[in-house]
Amino acid sequence: MPQQTLKCAFCRGTGHNPHFGDSCPVCQGRGSNTLTGKHMACGACRGSGRKGGSTMTCYTCGGVGAVPDTRTRARISRRSAQQITHLFY
Repeated sequence: MPQQTLKCAFCRGTGHNPHFGDSCPVCQGRGSNTLTGKHMACGACRGSGRKGGSTMTCYTCGGVGAVPDTRTRARISRRSAQQITHLFY
């Protein structure tokens, strides 16, 4: 699976916790996170890595700002679509 290195969304790539004096709890001070596979922006935090205006990390993505891409593209041929339509009419 392909690996991607993304700038940490929570600390914005600095490696420092933006709200407290220690290192970033999401990237452990590296400033980036390595993700495996396809990912998309987190819908809960809109890619910011933060829980709605607070100093906490997003519960959904863990502060990374991205979640695994679970979208699937359904490709149905014209003939299959006609057969499915025929079943209902």
